[in-house]
Amino acid sequence: MTYRLLLIAFTFIFYTGLAQVKNVEIKVGKPYKLTKGQPRNYFYDGRYTIALKTSDRRVVTVQCFDTQTNTEVSKNIYTDLPEHEVQPPIESNGNFYYLYHFYNGKEKKQQLCSRRVNVAQGTLEPAVVICSTSPTVTILFEEDITPILPVHFKITKSFDSSKVLITYRVKPKSRNDDSNFDVWGYHVLDKDLKPLWNKEVQMPYVQTKMNKWSSAVTSQGKVYQLIYSNINKYELLLIKQDTIETHLLDLMPELRASEFHLNETKDGNVMCTCFYTSEILTSTGKDYRMAISSALDVKVYISDGLYFAEVSPDGKLIQEGKYEIPLDLLNAYEDEKTRTLNKEKESLGAAGQRDIKITNHLYTEDGGCIIIGEQQYYDLSAQFYDKYAHATIVYGQIYAIKLDAQGKLVWIKKLPKKQSSYYKIRGMGMKSFTLNGYVYIIYLDTPGSEFKENDVALEGQTLTVRKMNEETGEYRKYSLGGSNDIPGTTRMLFLMKRVAGNGERSTIEVEAGQDLETTVVFDLMN
Repeated sequence: MTYRLLLIAFTFIFYTGLAQVKNVEIKVGKPYKLTKGQPRNYFYDGRYTIALKTSDRRVVTVQCFDTQTNTEVSKNIYTDLPEHEVQPPIESNGNFYYLYHFYNGKEKKQQLCSRRVNVAQGTLEPAVVICSTSPTVTILFEEDITPILPVHFKITKSFDSSKVLITYRVKPKSRNDDSNFDVWGYHVLDKDLKPLWNKEVQMPYVQTKMNKWSSAVTSQGKVYQLIYSNINKYELLLIKQDTIETHLLDLMPELRASEFHLNETKDGNVMCTCFYTSEILTSTGKDYRMAISSALDVKVYISDGLYFAEVSPDGKLIQEGKYEIPLDLLNAYEDEKTRTLNKEKESLGAAGQRDIKITNHLYTEDGGCIIIGEQQYYDLSAQFYDKYAHATIVYGQIYAIKLDAQGKLVWIKKLPKKQSSYYKIRGMGMKSFTLNGYVYIIYLDTPGSEFKENDVALEGQTLTVRKMNEETGEYRKYSLGGSNDIPGTTRMLFLMKRVAGNGERSTIEVEAGQDLETTVVFDLMN
């Protein structure tokens, strides 16, 4: 049985800079049948929720639900698509697009297509090719360590969302990294996904001499690529339709990080951010069989703090900052063993939090930026289930850091969370967004804050919201309801990647009951 839940009283009263929340009332709507299919994508426009289900890699079902009346408005099935791979959908200029790619044998090209979702009618408009390339495109890896979809085309937007960048990597011709020069493709589109220009670029170094970090597009349609080489350290590539400019960056030479993020600032400069480290550990998985992957990156990055740099379009360093995580914050919500170890390492300048990855950049009205980070890593300690040893996937503590318009640290906060599972990723991770001067972080909280039995969550799971004041960083915790609030269910598995909405009101798909195809949808109203 499937239930639709409406949270109708998610209303806040503001008092002394913090929110006092009324009791949240939960109403269980009438059951409705959802169409089976994977993957599932969701859009929300303020009243209607559109559910897109793909089955057999060619059939797409579009269901439209009215969140005010709890009823299904329409259901349309499309069988005119070629056999394809689904990409994460995109919202741009107030429109929603279903994205997919396939190999066009007739034209001998890999093509990325979009179909705009007509929310009012619950239909898909005709397909439009927005990216076409002759070389074979290989899989990219998102910042998240466990992407649900195999991403071949990464999509990013400019600061004002007026430009869209599609990035892809051409399949290497050689498996020998010493002779393999990577080739990357860049397609720039306007906010209506109409192509403006594209270019394929061969990187300046072979793979053993270079690490690719991040790319960004500006509101002027310029593309930037940050790379790190063993020869010239950090370089910023400015990729234009007709030329490529290379600028050597004077960043901190001792700077080390597992990843960098590149974003356009409001004044057209480029912002580089990362969680830097002074200690990189190595663990091995040779003594037991890996259930997730035989090619896991086993480097462990102990994050000391946040690094920030702002660079002009011509590659000149405007400002930079290095903000260490204080010891008392590192020790918050940790056990005694970890606190003692951190204290010992602090005397050597090496105390830190393991494997923090940037998950979001949130811009504030005062010109500042709030960076959200989350622990994401594989625990390679042998855990034996079903006669095999498995790696445990961990989504841990959350860090929120605010920088002002000049890149100076305003505040840094740590939010306690630990989710772990050795089997599947349901219920893991979190979502974040800003609204009316506050940052909202949504995640699933469980007794003990940890999944301990396979991916089967314990009773009493609660959908949790942390509401954080943008100016001060002060926050409150709210529980919006969970598995105990739904009759007849013993568990509820939230999938944070299926959160849809603009913050004022959002929909969240979760899975409940013993049948994993059963779905519950929460509507949050702020």
